[in-house]
Amino acid sequence: EYFTTHGQTPILFDRDGNATLEMRKKPDIAAADGTHTTFFKEFEDNFDFFNFFGTSAAAPHVAAVISLLNEWQPGIKPQEIRDVLFKTAIDMEDYIDLSQQ
Repeated sequence: EYFTTHGQTPILFDRDGNATLEMRKKPDIAAADGTHTTFFKEFEDNFDFFNFFGTSAAAPHVAAVISLLNEWQPGIKPQEIRDVLFKTAIDMEDYIDLSQQ
């Protein structure tokens, strides 16, 4: 997929069920999906690889990066991990179609 969520998701109700109109700019972090894999034959591409899409594919990429950070610096704190992810991420504020580059 060449996109992520548009962000600015409206929150229509608070935790107590009261009407509210809160806009949250989400997601905080996005990761690659649509990557080649050896399963999910129904998503085979022109390169004879199978592709895996969505949050279920993207979340393990972030988890793998975090695991590598923990290996690189044992004892790294969650806030430090977040800081590294945010400082090294590519801003997705504007739509970017990487297939056109």
